[in-house]
Amino acid sequence: MEGYCWRTSGKDAPGKNPGMAAVDSGQAQESLPAHQPRVRRRNLLPAHPWADDNLDDDNNLDDDNNLDDDEEVPLASVVRDPHLQDLLLEKTKGAKRKSKLEQLEIDSNTPLYDSGRGLGESRLRVALDVLQMKAKHGWTDTSVDDILEYVKDLLPAGNTCPGSLAEAKRITCPLDLPHEKYHACINDCIMYRKEHMDKTKCPVCEAERYKKGKKKAPRKVVWYFPLAPRLQRFYADRKEAKLMRWHAERRQCWI
Repeated sequence: MEGYCWRTSGKDAPGKNPGMAAVDSGQAQESLPAHQPRVRRRNLLPAHPWADDNLDDDNNLDDDNNLDDDEEVPLASVVRDPHLQDLLLEKTKGAKRKSKLEQLEIDSNTPLYDSGRGLGESRLRVALDVLQMKAKHGWTDTSVDDILEYVKDLLPAGNTCPGSLAEAKRITCPLDLPHEKYHACINDCIMYRKEHMDKTKCPVCEAERYKKGKKKAPRKVVWYFPLAPRLQRFYADRKEAKLMRWHAERRQCWI
């Protein structure tokens, strides 16, 4: 679009309608109606909330610009991506690493049931969607188990829908990001690492590190996800890589 300007902050200029996109000509272009259906992105990574679908055509630098952000991408083709497979194999070490990746590709091509091949929903897709919704809405483990068990009973006999949260996690096992777990103070004072590694009480508030009982179960655990593997996953997807390179490859316009 000629003279189009994109705002990186995501905030609207004073006096502008939030549902309008700013252009240099002073006119406003209405966004799509809220009721108009949108096709979900079919990839392994979430869409960026600050990404605009209408990039300036004059700034097209490569073939990536011909990609439609709402175009349905077969999940199996994403799983077969050579770079993504290298990342997954690097994480899943041992004799089972290749078999896990092969099973991942099988699940990406396995329909929920024989007569539902036209639905476009695979066993892997359902597992990914359920885990994403669990994280988004804060569902408990028990609620996810009940939902999956209910859906599995509704589908025809012999369906491949995961019947529990544990099964959904096993299906997507090679896809999880590398992470580290640390014990933490129940009051968020410290993490039990480095000089606090062997302590059983918080040096700040003196709260106990472990729950009462024979087993030394920590009262709080924090998860640390290193940045580099996450960036590698973004760049493994062609569409996400285009969005990640936006600032470096396209001129910026500020109002």
